[in-house]
Amino acid sequence: MSELYRQLCDKVDAFFVRVATRHGEHLSCAHGCYDCCDVRLTLTGVEAAAVRGAWLALSSERRAEVRATWREDATACAALDRQGRCAVYEGRPLVCRSHGVPVRMLDKRSLPIVDVCFRNFTAGGPEVADADCVLDQTTLSAMLLLVDRQDAEACDREPGLRFDLAELLFDDDVDDDG
Repeated sequence: MSELYRQLCDKVDAFFVRVATRHGEHLSCAHGCYDCCDVRLTLTGVEAAAVRGAWLALSSERRAEVRATWREDATACAALDRQGRCAVYEGRPLVCRSHGVPVRMLDKRSLPIVDVCFRNFTAGGPEVADADCVLDQTTLSAMLLLVDRQDAEACDREPGLRFDLAELLFDDDVDDDG
């Protein structure tokens, strides 16, 4: 995993901890909840490398289990096992690391809004969060793209490419023995 990407992940993880510490009573994010995982993800190159590393670190049996689960429900995230656990949790992308916290983003009219998972901040909405507990999506996306561009240059890869998570995990070219 790229050192710059690791640092960015650490910052996002620390941000999530800050929100959970201050507003834990408003967060429902916990082991066993995977409502946010009902999506087909694409990743930047630097994220794909981290996910791929976490995937290849799994036993062939664990990878086969996750493959079988996805084949049963190809609309959910390809990294989920039957219990709804993320098989690549240590290498998960930034969108997964930040999901659940209040996020400032632009709506369809390009106006700023603060949104949050429908299970979180149900009493009072995301407005009850401290200002420094709202993640700015534009800033995070810009940081990720910068880190991805630097990683692409270092790896002699075209910057800005997106990788489908399911294709990345279940690429037939990867031997089941890792």
